[in-house]
Amino acid sequence: MAATEPGLTIAKLEAGYPLYCKALRRLVEEGASLEKAQRTVCWERLEILHRSLPRQYRNPHTHFTMLQREYGKAA
Repeated sequence: MAATEPGLTIAKLEAGYPLYCKALRRLVEEGASLEKAQRTVCWERLEILHRSLPRQYRNPHTHFTMLQREYGKAA
């Protein structure tokens, strides 16, 4: 799990948030399934942020669903 990676802190995860969102957006654009997205590093990092700071970061599942709607690819 990424949380056990040496040197991985909430601050580093927060700094990478825009990149994780961009990666998730790219997955949706490419038509990736929810299951495929859930196996990615970006999903794992977004999940850690949501669990650690739920008021600041939305659940990656919600984010994925919103992006699917935005791109007209809702399942």
